[in-house]
Formats: sequence, structure tokens, C-alpha cells
Amino acid sequence: DAFNKSIIEFNKTATELEGLVQKDRSDLDNIIKPKEKMKTTDRLVSAMDLADDIRAQKEIHTAKQSEWEDNLRPEGKENTAEAKEFVTRMSEIISKLNSLEQEADGEAVKYGTDIVLMAEFTNARSGFYNWIESAEAKVKAGYASPNNL
Repeated sequence: DAFNKSIIEFNKTATELEGLVQKDRSDLDNIIKPKEKMKTTDRLVSAMDLADDIRAQKEIHTAKQSEWEDNLRPEGKENTAEAKEFVTRMSEIISKLNSLEQEADGEAVKYGTDIVLMAEFTNARSGFYNWIESAEAKVKAGYASPNNL
């Protein structure tokens, strides 16, 4: 009876993880190609949050996989088609989670680099504008008249 409850709980968790993988894929697609204009900083934060969520889902997967290995793994003739399906599902889930994690981390790095480069550009531009303003002030003032020849 406890074994059956554990299998039901395992199936429920696997189904939830499959749903979360689909949601994560959709969320990542919305970060990459947002429906509305999105600031780079917002994209960076969203990508980092998504990567953290995926890591949490991987921890859940690891815990359930350990439970499978320790308590639920069938032996011998008990290794039915349903048991093999669980193994396949869990393998697909972790594969997709790993792929999504890499992609989300890659997007975060890309947007983080964009932010750094934009800050450098802005600082350089403000320094250049300060130089232009001082040069224009000198042009307006002109040279001082000589006191003697």
C-alpha cells in the first residue's frame, strides 16, 4: 500500500515537472523574444530568476530520482513497461532541464554583457561631451587681446 502511494506521488511529481519544463520553455522564449519592449536589465533579472527556478526543479528531480533508485526501482520481472516509461520520462525531464538551464544562463550572460558595454559607452560619451562643451566655451570666449606688440 505504501509502495502504491509512493508510485502515485512519484507520477504526480513527474507530471508536475513536465508541466514546469513546458512553462520554463515558454518563459525563456518570452525573454528571448518578448511580446512587449523590455529593458535589458529586466531581461537579465528575468533570465537569472528563470535559471534559479530551473535549478530548484533539478533539485526536486534529483530527490525523486534518488527515491526511485532507493525504494521504487523494480527488480527482475517487476521491470514492466510502466516502470520503463517512468525512467524514460525522468531522463527526458532532466535532459530538458539541463538544456533550459544552459540556455537561461547564456541569456543572462548575454544581457549582463550588454549592460556592462552600455555603461562603458555611456561613461565614454559623457566624457566626450564634457570635452566638447569646454572646447565650445573656449571658442565663444576666443583668444584674449594682446597687451603689447
